[in-house]
Amino acid sequence: MEIILSPITRISGFLTIVLEIDNNVVIDAKCKGTMFRGFEKLLINRHPLDAIYLTQRICGICSSAHSIASSRALEDCSKIDISFNSKLVRNIIHGFDILQNHIRHFYLFSVPDFINVEGEKINSKVPKELENKINENYIKSLYYSTLAHQGLSIFGGKAPHNHGIVFGGVTSKLNLYEFSKAVEISKELLEFTNIMIDDYQIIEKYYDEYNKLGDTGGNYISFGLFEDTPEFTICKSGALINKELCNLDLNNLKEYEVQDDISFINAPRYIDLPVEVGPLARQSIRSGWIKSSTLNRIKARVYEAKLIAERLNEMLNLVTINQNETKTDFIDGIGVGITDTIRGALYHNVEIKDKKIYKYNIITPSAFNLSPTYNNVKGPLEKALIGTYIEDINNPIEIIRIVHSFDPCVSCATHLVSKNGEFLNENYFMHR
Repeated sequence: MEIILSPITRISGFLTIVLEIDNNVVIDAKCKGTMFRGFEKLLINRHPLDAIYLTQRICGICSSAHSIASSRALEDCSKIDISFNSKLVRNIIHGFDILQNHIRHFYLFSVPDFINVEGEKINSKVPKELENKINENYIKSLYYSTLAHQGLSIFGGKAPHNHGIVFGGVTSKLNLYEFSKAVEISKELLEFTNIMIDDYQIIEKYYDEYNKLGDTGGNYISFGLFEDTPEFTICKSGALINKELCNLDLNNLKEYEVQDDISFINAPRYIDLPVEVGPLARQSIRSGWIKSSTLNRIKARVYEAKLIAERLNEMLNLVTINQNETKTDFIDGIGVGITDTIRGALYHNVEIKDKKIYKYNIITPSAFNLSPTYNNVKGPLEKALIGTYIEDINNPIEIIRIVHSFDPCVSCATHLVSKNGEFLNENYFMHR
């Protein structure tokens, strides 16, 4: 029996899940991104500095990450190292952006899968009085996610699609009032992360079986989060393959075009293996291997929110508020910019010729997590769905819970096209 879930709701973009069911158990799964995003093609022949602003438009929910990766790629090409203070400001902008997403994902995307919120009717295991408590915080989360965007805009000028992160540094130059407001916001957000953790623990108590569901296989990579400011690092770059931690090697990274199916999501592989990226990958690389599961993904995201809020408060105590730094001179060459972000590992790769963008390649976190089957090997989400028992075929809530735990963003799952408009089987990687 085949069932098709399309489109998956409460995500960014259009995602289709095709399931083969036998006796209410998923025996095969296919993941399809049905939303085309040709930003790499759009960037060709444009001024290099356009990349920082245009790539942010790939997605409004995680735009600051693209500005960081893009600026790093251009700076790598021009062999520029920015000041420590500029790195701090960039990480503050990024930190506020991560917090607004983590708050929204937990309360607006995940919580409605487990409890009854306004207008929803599911067979919730959570007692009514605890449901009411979480529902109150569900409403409050709208305020706090907006507050995080306000913090971002103080340093970035606007949110989403900030103008604070630029080639060679940052444009931020704050007065004392603006800085004090950012500090106040970061403290409020830190307090709210404790509430998030309490609400997560309630859900975990009543849905413990989801500690066993949604296993991708447990191979993880991270491109490092806040790694350029060592005292505030959330996670160092690395790979955790077969439970063994090793240094990240970008030469092991490949991205394949899957041509035998209708999907605009490529198949990134690390040493030809599908890998999971995101908060759970970061926690595993930072603290030791953790089993891949639905609840562990949600848990890692919620607890990471508190860690990032703590780091924000620490960085704000050190940053210089009246110092900006920009550059305009760049040179032809090849550059790579990487960072971990909200959903995981983000990769930007640029080649500049005659002062214009000649090639541009992007691999996003959701491309890793939502990648389709390649060479008969399932992508992480596909593998996580196989073996799941569905109680009610007409309402496969189990599938939705697993899918939402990845925080999918199909808008970011970009597709590379050649100069002739042909899809490429294997994407180029132009490491210097």
